[in-house]
Amino acid sequence: MNDRSEVKTFQNRIIFDVLRIDLNAPSQLDHHELAFLDVDAGTTNHLFASQSSRPFALSYSPAIQRLSLTDYQENPQNGNYQPELLFLNISDKTIAHLSSARSSKEYFKNAKFNSDGTWLAVEMSLDGEHNPDIQIFEGIDIVGKKWVLGRIKGTILNPDRIGIYSPCLFPNGHHLVYLRNYEYEDALEVCYSDLTQPGEPEGGLEMVLGSFYKRRLTNNADVVWNRLAALALEPVSETAIFIRGHYRYEYEQVCAVPCSANYRDDPLAARSISELFNNIGGIIVAPDGEQIAFIGDGVLYVSSLDGGD
Repeated sequence: MNDRSEVKTFQNRIIFDVLRIDLNAPSQLDHHELAFLDVDAGTTNHLFASQSSRPFALSYSPAIQRLSLTDYQENPQNGNYQPELLFLNISDKTIAHLSSARSSKEYFKNAKFNSDGTWLAVEMSLDGEHNPDIQIFEGIDIVGKKWVLGRIKGTILNPDRIGIYSPCLFPNGHHLVYLRNYEYEDALEVCYSDLTQPGEPEGGLEMVLGSFYKRRLTNNADVVWNRLAALALEPVSETAIFIRGHYRYEYEQVCAVPCSANYRDDPLAARSISELFNNIGGIIVAPDGEQIAFIGDGVLYVSSLDGGD
């Protein structure tokens, strides 16, 4: 594994995303595989192999024993890789494709469960993987041998059509934090939305579909681009944690901002909670919210939200 790999644990079992490189065929592209380690039995099974070298964007719900992953399939017509959302049933380790009943032109990726698995937030795009919006569903259902998304709860749109990314749901499923692009230089900022409250429409489409309350939390956050787990949520203290350092800063750093912040009232609400690194892997928050973990320059760090060890 490397700093782009992911790990999910449950009941003495570990599911991990591993980057496999064939040293005997260096001209071949590396690819990711999903593996299942049973600690008690001491066995490892490989569940799924991708054609792509892109990580799977894993999200696990212990309450419903399901795991979502994003695979990238090559389009034979143009050679581009397009995202496809898959689901793993933990009990029998079967993987099923998502069946979208709405449109074959919709692409879903980077799904995130809330804590009890009753809500699911996904990035949805009509243009392959580019410039997605975020949609929130009331979980997923099984119909025959296919997984289908539940009833849609709402959509968070970007009126500039330059992308909204990395949704993180609160446990109740009605609130979330996410990253929004405000500039074409990919200057990602941390935002918050309340799906129970109406908001001011930002464009014609939101006037038709409806708009939810949204608030920008940061100014000049400069969240790293195209990296899994660059944003995480600590729901107890309602704090968003992110990795700063896309292009405005020379180094990368873990930062935190309260979800009650408003960048207009307090543009300096975000605070750093780590030292500077050349590269930081994804952020993991402990279930009790007391600590976070991340990989900085190849070393695993565990820290409290105030930056202490």
